[in-house]
Amino acid sequence: MAPVTEAGLNTVAGGRCPSRRLRGFSLIELLVVLVVIGLAVGMVSLTITLDEPAAVVREESDGFAEKMRFALDDAIFSGETLGLYIVPGDLQQPWRYGWLRYRDRQWQMQTDVLALQRLPGWMMLELRVENEPVDLVQLNAASPQPQPVIAIYPSGEITPFVLRFYSSEHGVADEVGRRVLLNSSGQLVSYQDGEDSSDLR
Repeated sequence: MAPVTEAGLNTVAGGRCPSRRLRGFSLIELLVVLVVIGLAVGMVSLTITLDEPAAVVREESDGFAEKMRFALDDAIFSGETLGLYIVPGDLQQPWRYGWLRYRDRQWQMQTDVLALQRLPGWMMLELRVENEPVDLVQLNAASPQPQPVIAIYPSGEITPFVLRFYSSEHGVADEVGRRVLLNSSGQLVSYQDGEDSSDLR
């Protein structure tokens, strides 16, 4: 009897070798691969977009406007005056802002939705109150405790203001800065630097 060789073990009738048979991808496998690739490309694109200064400035300014609307509703329903305070950034800390509540004849810092908010390290703020620029650095240095720069009253009134969010790396570049203001109708609106804001007032 002839010895069984390795070739004899791997060969069946017809000369085929099942262990070496070539097999293609199924349609479902191809679809799964395409979906995974699509998700990966989408996440990379989203990350790149969110990292762009203009996109981050828009996100931060819109977030501020939403919190300001929340503060207005809070003041109306609670019957208590709220105030926005801003802490300029330095080499150790980024720019920050938050809200104070006037209660028991003193301003009290908030710990909820209106607590201190931190901006990205490269972002800065510029404030005008009743069409006058406010030196936030000097104002903050003059008092050891946060002082409100914008008041929100239970009557629904807010001190007229324009707060500009911008990138310190781009300076006064129109395409990066964004402003939040109180228009003549008493509504909070947000718009891009260089955009015609006449219809917002």
